[in-house]
Amino acid sequence: MAYATINLNPTNLIVRPQGKHRWLALKWAVYVARPDVVSAEPGGHLAENGPVGLRSPGTNLPGVYLAGTFRKFWGTNRVTSFWIRRQPDKCIKINLQNFDYDYLMIEVDDPAAEMARINAWAQTAS
Repeated sequence: MAYATINLNPTNLIVRPQGKHRWLALKWAVYVARPDVVSAEPGGHLAENGPVGLRSPGTNLPGVYLAGTFRKFWGTNRVTSFWIRRQPDKCIKINLQNFDYDYLMIEVDDPAAEMARINAWAQTAS
């Protein structure tokens, strides 16, 4: 069972945490305009290690579960990300531009299919 659903409509990518994950992430949905979605790729090493920064707001059980917004606000590489992750090998990273988040790290049931679907959607003209 997926912790979040990713819906694509002609103008937005919508990530909706499901069930208790809404409460743990402290967010009901993330709406991203189509031009702000750059690509989707495997979560890889980043998903295994987790975010760098402070949880603000959300849930962090180190090595077990991450949900919510994480902000790294020091140094030259400042990053804001949204996570819903339990199993790193099932995570995809959705890269964004000109948006509140730099990327979304979302656990999905079929990472390869979701990445292909998001990349095809992001590349097609609206």
